[in-house]
Amino acid sequence: MVAAVMVMVLVAAAVASAAGDKVVRYDDEVVLECQHGNATGGAAVRAWAEEVGGDVWAVRDGVTDVRVTGAVVARGLAAVAGGCRVVVDDLQALVAASRAPLARGTSNTPWFNDYHTYDEIAAWFAELAAQYPERVSFQPRIGESTEGRALFAVRISAPSPVPVAQRPQIYLQALQHAREWIGGAVIQYIAQQLATTTETALLEAAEFVLVPVVNPDGYAYTWTTDRLWRKTRYRNADGSYGIDANRNWDDHWGGQGSSSNPRSDTYHGPAPFAAPETLAVSDFILQNSRIVAAYDLHAYSQLILGPYGWTHAAPPHAQQLQTSGNFQSLAIEKVHGKKYVSQPSVDLYPTTGSAGDWFYGQQILDGIGRLTYGFTLEARPASANPGFLLPPNQIIPTGEEVWAAIQFWASYALENPL
Repeated sequence: MVAAVMVMVLVAAAVASAAGDKVVRYDDEVVLECQHGNATGGAAVRAWAEEVGGDVWAVRDGVTDVRVTGAVVARGLAAVAGGCRVVVDDLQALVAASRAPLARGTSNTPWFNDYHTYDEIAAWFAELAAQYPERVSFQPRIGESTEGRALFAVRISAPSPVPVAQRPQIYLQALQHAREWIGGAVIQYIAQQLATTTETALLEAAEFVLVPVVNPDGYAYTWTTDRLWRKTRYRNADGSYGIDANRNWDDHWGGQGSSSNPRSDTYHGPAPFAAPETLAVSDFILQNSRIVAAYDLHAYSQLILGPYGWTHAAPPHAQQLQTSGNFQSLAIEKVHGKKYVSQPSVDLYPTTGSAGDWFYGQQILDGIGRLTYGFTLEARPASANPGFLLPPNQIIPTGEEVWAAIQFWASYALENPL
């Protein structure tokens, strides 16, 4: 399997090169861990990062990780970033090392021993449906990306006296941000568990609906050209590429935590749902009007984030959401001892136009008649080294702990609908 993946990557890279795209390297780039202690300090670090052309990787509990060039460090960090330290001193070496397990693979390598391309993932889900037709169905196209790739969906349930069409639905999605490969691997792991588990109570009570790759163009681009690409491949008016899919949802769009600069990694797009990917997925969600819980899988920082991102005001169902998040965290810790912090998204920093808020926002309330248990998960690791470049040997343990959280989250939502 992995040998086939590498052949596909090399062919795709050749095509990209022929089209004029050179493989991006990160020579003389480092990643800083900046301590700031409070929201004001965090905002100052993010502003400094934008000023020096840095890339904010993650924010967590008084710490912000920022990718910058070595030249920025060499000329002295700005006073606002005086609490920063280098945690990755050779980013290109880390990128290269993250590719090594793929290069060593063989055609019979077990699926979860490595990461996989978009085409491989789509084929794997189609095969999962073929292997377990009594549980799994594959929808090959619910929409398409900017570059014409199919957005596919998967439905999983078990036979029971209650017809599937009358059951509540549990929704999960992944890979809005292209470089967050572990999120895609985790949703694959969850799908396999749902397809094969002998404990079928959840599957008899609900229908699970998955969109495993929300941003297929960006994800494909991370394989062929730029491993750390985040956005879609939407062509902007200024000739640049990409919308941050997770700032393009129609919930308080265009506010704090997003950018109007098309070259920014948090560019919110020219309008809500301007990205064909977010438009197609949101329409698909609204068509599935029995959804009671929705999860958006990301990486990294080991966080469970509930509403809201756009305001510090408590949501109407704050107690239920907090209970769900806290018990998800406990479920995760029991598996491998990893601690995931459960908190409202805004406690990190304000964000607008996110899927997590849309899952619990006015548009979904108007569309399906209820709010959902809308959460965003930031999976392993806890720090910038290795950050987005989590080794493949972490796929299974990460999948195992997130699967534990998903089981609690889904059960709690079914028993306590909002």
